[in-house]
Amino acid sequence: MKTTTKTLPQSRVELSITVDAATWMKEIEAAAAHIGAQMKVPGFRAGKVPASVVEREVSRSALLAEAAERAIKKAYAKAVREHNISAIDTPTVSVDTLEDGKDLVFTATVDVLPTATLVKDYEKKLKAAITCPAPEEVRDEDVEKEIDRLAQQRATEVVVTRAAQNGDVVRIDFSATIDGAPLEGGSGNNHPLTLGSGAFIPGFEDAIVGMTAGETKTIPLSFPKDYHAKDIAGKEAIFTVTVIGVYERVAPEVDDVFAATILGKKDATREDLLRETRTALTAQRRQTARQACRESIADALAEVVECEIPAAMIDQEVRRMEEQFMQQLSASGTTLDALLKRMNKTKEELRADWRPQGEKRAKISLALDAVAEQEHIQPSKDAVEAQMQQLRMMYATTSDSDVDLAQLHSYAKAMLTQEAVFEHIENRVGAPRYDDAPEKQSQKEKSETTKKDKTVENADASSAAQKDDVNRADSSRGNAS
Repeated sequence: MKTTTKTLPQSRVELSITVDAATWMKEIEAAAAHIGAQMKVPGFRAGKVPASVVEREVSRSALLAEAAERAIKKAYAKAVREHNISAIDTPTVSVDTLEDGKDLVFTATVDVLPTATLVKDYEKKLKAAITCPAPEEVRDEDVEKEIDRLAQQRATEVVVTRAAQNGDVVRIDFSATIDGAPLEGGSGNNHPLTLGSGAFIPGFEDAIVGMTAGETKTIPLSFPKDYHAKDIAGKEAIFTVTVIGVYERVAPEVDDVFAATILGKKDATREDLLRETRTALTAQRRQTARQACRESIADALAEVVECEIPAAMIDQEVRRMEEQFMQQLSASGTTLDALLKRMNKTKEELRADWRPQGEKRAKISLALDAVAEQEHIQPSKDAVEAQMQQLRMMYATTSDSDVDLAQLHSYAKAMLTQEAVFEHIENRVGAPRYDDAPEKQSQKEKSETTKKDKTVENADASSAAQKDDVNRADSSRGNAS
């Protein structure tokens, strides 16, 4: 096999590939055997149909097309590996020669990862832009509040005959009209509602407080002007509500028995629960602080890298965002069509909204690669193999034959490299040691962290989309490798 490459504008590469005639003929034979194995021809056993019969049944041109598809796939993959081409999309293939007895010649054009360059003094710019907060201290009242939340989760509902109060659960029948017409999706029967939860529009739950079982009330309310369903935002609706029942939530006493239930340990005590809860909250707040730090790092990285991002790379990120969005919708029980209707948008408009964020994700991914290359950050072979093993255990239901080891290796290496780059930057900007317990930090470290927090420019890193930039960067790099 012979391959020549040509660099094209806009981060594209053209590969001219020649598969020698002998190899090409073997691919034709293999294609004939593959097709024959699936054919049923009178007089021949299944899977034993000879090539001459296969050609007669499907035509020579169809056989060559099948063989070419197989041969091109293999030859292209081999060429990409041999020439270390970081393809980021499916290639566009043009077949130049497709004949018996001759070489198979084709051209593949594909988008590749662009060369990203870090700006001069990039570390100085990162230090000026990154904010890495210290974890919030866990107070005694925080621990008590969390334990109370656990108790409330296990509260039982007891029927009461008094008027409904905030914190009670009521079961209601309700319906709504706007301008006399029923509101689509604005009704329910025997619907459970915790008063004070804010599940309905403002004013709805307040109007039910004081009602008793069997009582019906008409409630005029206006939807908020910024309501997600634009067609009813700001409009007045008339709700008719009947209370079916009122239930008081009775939480269990927080004692040793409760602690044993929560911790799953027969001999656990309330003190054990307090200690375990404090430990869990401490870990959670360290993780929250680290997440904020890494969001800030991701934002800053996007500003210190110079590169031309191919449209295919942005398209790839937008597809990932769409996949994640669909998973979230599925988990919430909402359909995409219903949501788009409420938002008054089309799928194309939604994808267009995501495109700037997709471009930012791609830029962050390239910046991570650029820092890793410039600072010579690379995980060891043993670390990559251990990560691969861990990933395979996570997907133990997948057959080994279905695992693409090359892709798994790239993904594992990308994950470890990303983590190492983030840790490198955290160290350079003097971030708190998020993996250490608070009591292990010296007073000097705390003092230096406080001083740094006062002098470093605060960057906005609060949105969920920005969090996703950090969480998905490894996926982007793994698939692009």
